Amino acid sequence: MMKGTSLASKVALLEITGITRNLIAETFMPMEMFSIAGCIYMILSSIFICSLSFIKKRLVSRATGE
Repeated sequence: MMKGTSLASKVALLEITGITRNLIAETFMPMEMFSIAGCIYMILSSIFICSLSFIKKRLVSRATGE
């Protein structure tokens, strides 16, 4: 399912990196800012994947009548 939403993830990634570049211009700390941006993206992706997994399990259990 994550592959099916590649356009949305690219938009989110472009938003995160755009904000990160602005912060780098203000703070002059590229490694720290890109590390934080990577963590934010990983957290958002993990939440999205776990949510979809939970929804899928609920739909499958309702469809099978469990």
